[in-house]
Amino acid sequence: MLPRVKSQDIWSVECVSKFSLLFSWDQRLTKPTDFQRVFRQGKRLKIHGFVIHYRVNNLAHPRLGLAIAKKVVKTAVQRNNIKRAIRESFRQNQKSLSSLDIVFVARHGLPTIPLHERRAILFKVWQRLNSA
Repeated sequence: MLPRVKSQDIWSVECVSKFSLLFSWDQRLTKPTDFQRVFRQGKRLKIHGFVIHYRVNNLAHPRLGLAIAKKVVKTAVQRNNIKRAIRESFRQNQKSLSSLDIVFVARHGLPTIPLHERRAILFKVWQRLNSA
């Protein structure tokens, strides 16, 4: 049987710090108009395997959008693994990012890049976006 949790315990420092690293719906770009605004008015950053479009938003937090096309990444398993890795990396680095809308677009050759190199590329992306 699970221990009973008091309502005060939900707002403890440990719980709040765990919840602050979540990737919630308000941190995602979901509307086509949001994507279009980033593509039209934003800046572009090209890094091996990705094109990253970004734009300053009026919110207090960064938002992430993913455009991983079937034409570029053939299998659903590969597309999902790439998206999962990007989302996890964003979740871990969101505190250091300013208020940006960020869209990752996959380029040809991305599936052939090993996982450890993709992680290094994502680390470089977050560093560049912090300085932008």
